[in-house]
Amino acid sequence: MKHIRLLSLLVLVPLLTACKLRFGDTLYEVPWWVILVLLCAVLLIILVPALKNTRRVWFTCPGCNRKFKPSSAVLLFSLHANDHCVLKCPHCNQRHMCAPSYDQERD
Repeated sequence: MKHIRLLSLLVLVPLLTACKLRFGDTLYEVPWWVILVLLCAVLLIILVPALKNTRRVWFTCPGCNRKFKPSSAVLLFSLHANDHCVLKCPHCNQRHMCAPSYDQERD
């Protein structure tokens, strides 16, 4: 029970404290939860369209010329150059700069 109290204390204390932000000559005290909500909103605005795009993209391996569909996490964190991504082909197990191809139906 002590661990739960300590954990809740560690979580709640930063949420109840304020962060000081200077904007121009004015100093504002902004609660941490406001900054957290704004950060989450910005991340959602960026990640939702990116994840929606990953559901309909396929990649063609230049080594074996077979199509494969990587997971969203692999695709988001892979090395990109224009539309191409450096991905590991599940068929030939080689890393290549793979070209994308999209499903015919558009959302």
